[in-house]
Amino acid sequence: MTSARDDAPDLPPARRHRIVIAAIVLVVFVPVAVIVWATRDRFEADDSGSRPGATAVSTVAAALTSASVAPTAAPSAPEPATGQPSGAPVPPVASDVSSTTVPAFAEAFGEGPLVVGGVELRVLVADTGELRGQGLRAVTSLAPYDGMLFVFESEDRVGFTMADTLIALSIGFYDSDGVRVGALEMVPCLDGDDDSCPVYRIEPAFRYALETANGQLPEGDLAIG
Repeated sequence: MTSARDDAPDLPPARRHRIVIAAIVLVVFVPVAVIVWATRDRFEADDSGSRPGATAVSTVAAALTSASVAPTAAPSAPEPATGQPSGAPVPPVASDVSSTTVPAFAEAFGEGPLVVGGVELRVLVADTGELRGQGLRAVTSLAPYDGMLFVFESEDRVGFTMADTLIALSIGFYDSDGVRVGALEMVPCLDGDDDSCPVYRIEPAFRYALETANGQLPEGDLAIG
């Protein structure tokens, strides 16, 4: 007895191989092609020519780029502590107060304007025996003053010394009417006292004497007001 297989005609080996390959192609590749065809829309370009999701990705990238380069606004200036609004005018600050600052040596003296030969000066005034005796001893600079005016009760011929005086001085002498009656140049005497230092004196009597820095004494008379 024979089987049905035994009744089938024999095929050449090469043909059998082709049949097997065709079967594998049908079983494996055809389903894959069907799946690809069914999902082709997910990979097709949209109307703008970009892939789905590309626009969103580009938008996020642009936002990140903008955030990374966006300038940081400078913090606003705080309001002034005084409560003035920002931008309000600030009172000016004096940069030089030497003209109003009184040196320590000048605190005991009076001061005021004095006109000599038409020139207005700012002077200290020594009008007592104690102040006249102190004068400009130990002073290194007259600034901000132009000189010191010595005022006597009446005309006299008193002498001046430069004991303990550190700067060279010019001195002018004036009578009771302010008429100039003499002038001298005086140099410091650092190694002596009132008894040993030279005495500067003129022959005419005078009531006023004006000391200035050396060479700064104006010509002319005092204006007596």
